[in-house]
Amino acid sequence: MTQHATQQTEFTVTTKVLVIGAGLSGLASAEKIAEQGYQVLVLDQGARDDAECCYDPEMNTVLQDLRNKAQQHSSISLKTGARLKQLTGFSGNFQASLELDTGTEQLDIGAVVLATGYRCLPLFEHYNLRPGKTVLSIGDLEKLLTDETGKAQIKNGSGASIAFLSGFGDEGNPVATERVLKSAMAVQELEQCKAYVLAGNVKVGADGMERLFTRARNQGVTCIKPEGPPEAAIRDGVLNISFKDPTLRQDVNLAPDCIVLEESIAPDMENERLREVLRIDADDQGFLQTGNVHRLPVGTNREGIFASGTSAAVKTPEQAIRDAADVALQVREFLGNGTIQVSGSKAVVDEGRCVICLTCYRCCPHGAIAWEAKKAVISPIACQGCGICAAECPMDAIQLLDYTDEAMHSAIQEQVGTAEQPSILAFCCQNSAFEAAQTAHKMGLELPDRLRLIEVPCAGKIDVEDILRSFTSGAGAVLVLACHEGNCQSERGSTYASWRIREIQKRLKALGFDDKRLVFANLASNMPREFATITQDLASRISH
Repeated sequence: MTQHATQQTEFTVTTKVLVIGAGLSGLASAEKIAEQGYQVLVLDQGARDDAECCYDPEMNTVLQDLRNKAQQHSSISLKTGARLKQLTGFSGNFQASLELDTGTEQLDIGAVVLATGYRCLPLFEHYNLRPGKTVLSIGDLEKLLTDETGKAQIKNGSGASIAFLSGFGDEGNPVATERVLKSAMAVQELEQCKAYVLAGNVKVGADGMERLFTRARNQGVTCIKPEGPPEAAIRDGVLNISFKDPTLRQDVNLAPDCIVLEESIAPDMENERLREVLRIDADDQGFLQTGNVHRLPVGTNREGIFASGTSAAVKTPEQAIRDAADVALQVREFLGNGTIQVSGSKAVVDEGRCVICLTCYRCCPHGAIAWEAKKAVISPIACQGCGICAAECPMDAIQLLDYTDEAMHSAIQEQVGTAEQPSILAFCCQNSAFEAAQTAHKMGLELPDRLRLIEVPCAGKIDVEDILRSFTSGAGAVLVLACHEGNCQSERGSTYASWRIREIQKRLKALGFDDKRLVFANLASNMPREFATITQDLASRISH
C-alpha cells in the first residue's frame, strides 16, 4: 500500500518521573534520570533487592552510597512505605494516585520506572530436609557472613566443612550461581573452613561469571557436578550427602558439618498488583517484562513505562546497574525537554459510529485508549498504529490514517481485481513477513508468478472483511503472514490475526469453500526461504 505523509504534531508532556522501588535498580535509575535534569520521585516499598540477596560487601557498599546520594540529591525525593494505588491518563501525562500512611496523594508524572526486587524462596522440602543450625538456606548463610558473630558461628570453634547444593531443585541462573560461589569463597577464607559446591548446572552466562568460577576454584573451593541429584540426609545426628562422582566414576559419601541449600528466585509479590494497575504484560514467572525482542532492554508494552533490573527478570547487580543507564536514555528519548513530536492522528474515532462498547479499550495492547463523554479517545503518543482496535471495532468506528478501510479495499482491488488468473494475495506484516519477502526477492529465490503483496502495519489490522473481499475480488488464495507469538511488535497482533483466520476458515468450510485456500503463518524478517516455501506450496495447491 502507498502510505500518505502524516503531519507531525507537538505535544506537551510532564517531565516528572516515578520510580517504584528503592533498591539497587531503583536508586541507580533515579540517579541516572536525575542527571538528565528530571525530577524523580522514588517509592521505597522495602522490597528485598538484588544486591541485598547476595553476599557481596562491595555491591552492598554501592547500594548504600546510592541511597545516601538519593537522600542528598535536590532532584530526587524518597517516599518510604508509599505505593502506587492507581494510574490514569496517557503516556507522557499520567495521573498517579499514591497511597501513603497519611492518606492519598495525587501526582502528575510523565514516565514510570519499575524497579521492584524479588523474593528468595528456600527449597528445604525439595531436599527433604528441615532448617536448623546445620541445615541452612543460602540466604541464612549470607546473613551470617555479614558480621564476625555470624562467621564465628559458621566456624563452630575449630573450623567446619560446608557443602552447597545448587541447581537440583531449581533450574538456576547466573544470580543463583553468583550467590553460591561468592558465599563459598567467603567460607573458604574463614580459618580452617572448607567449602564444597555440588551443582546441577553452573550458570555462568553473565559478565565476569567465568572469572568468578575460576577464582573460586583457585581459592580452594571444591566444585563437583554429580551424575544426577545427590541424596542428603541426617542419620543419627550426622549429615550425609551421597552422589556419584563422574570423575572418580564411583559413589561418594560426604559428611559435612553444614549443608547450605539453594533458593528459588521469584518476582516481588507486588508485581501482580502493579501489572493490573499499570496495564502491562508480565512473563510466565511474573516479572514485568515479556521476552519480546521489541521491548528489550527496558521497555514494556506501554510507552513511558519502563522495567529496570530485577523487576524485568532475574539479573546480577552489574546487569541491574547497566539497566539503570538504559532506562535513563529511554526516559530522555521519550520525555525530551517536555515536548514530543508524533504523528497527530495514527488512529481516529468516528464519534457518530462509536457506541462506547469498550472493545477497543480491552484489546489495545499499548494502553492507548480511554473514553470521554460519548466516544473513545486515542492518545497519539501512546498509540503504535497497529490497527488491532480498528479491526476489532464492531461498528467500524476507528480508522488508521494510512490504512483506512477504503484504502485497504482499493489495494486489494488493485492487486487481484484486474488479474487474468486467480492470484495469491499475501498480507504481510511490515515488521516481519514483508521484510522476508523483500529479502527473498533480492536473493533470487523462486516465488510464484501470481504472488501479490500488501504491506500492513501489523497482521492484527487484517479484518474479516479484508479477507472476504480478497476472495470476491478474484484471489485464488490468501495468506496472512504475522510475527511469531511473543515477538509481535504490537504484542498481540499475531494472536488476534490467528483467531480471525481460524474463525473465517470455519465459515468457509461450512459454506463448502476450500478453507485451505486461506493460510495463516508466522514469519520473522530473517526467514526469506521459509517465505518462498510457504508461497510455493500454496501456489501448487491452488493450481490443482
